[in-house]
Amino acid sequence: YMKACPGRILGYVSLFPSTATEVKEQAEHWLDEGFTGLKLHDHNGFPYDDPAYLPGYEMANERALPVLFHVWGQDRQFSAILRIAEKFPEMSILLAHGGSATRDAYIKTALAAPNVFIDTCVSSSGRGLVEYLVDGAGIDRVVFGSDCYFYSFTQQLGKIMGAKLDDAAKQQLLRGNAARILGRIQR
Repeated sequence: YMKACPGRILGYVSLFPSTATEVKEQAEHWLDEGFTGLKLHDHNGFPYDDPAYLPGYEMANERALPVLFHVWGQDRQFSAILRIAEKFPEMSILLAHGGSATRDAYIKTALAAPNVFIDTCVSSSGRGLVEYLVDGAGIDRVVFGSDCYFYSFTQQLGKIMGAKLDDAAKQQLLRGNAARILGRIQR
């Protein structure tokens, strides 16, 4: 899809940190193929601050790439991400699934580091989640997320469109903040 729609569909490469050398090789290969950022999971047995991820973080910092962390509200995840944010300030960090568990922890983490953002994708959320994240972290720190095709795109978009925010705020969440993050990338 990325090659069929260049500049419109952007992809993140998911890295498995079996070794630091492999992380670097994986990241370089897929970024050269047109991927835009990195996506990390820590349920693979490697916490986010594992040294094997270091080459990926260094590359992301050098190129001002976005890195999406698959977060589910665990304290160890947020504390590791804050250490990473401090060490790699040019890297844009996206906290996936904002508000999925402990939405205040997402907000606290975003407010603690200027390069941390919250994405709005979550499988189920009550009304008012988007407004809560914006009120807590600020409109500049929240970005639309869909986790497309795992979740219904209509549901994810509907959370933004149905939020009690003005049109300018919705536009910023849907496009403006992502454009600012992606506009920093150094190929």
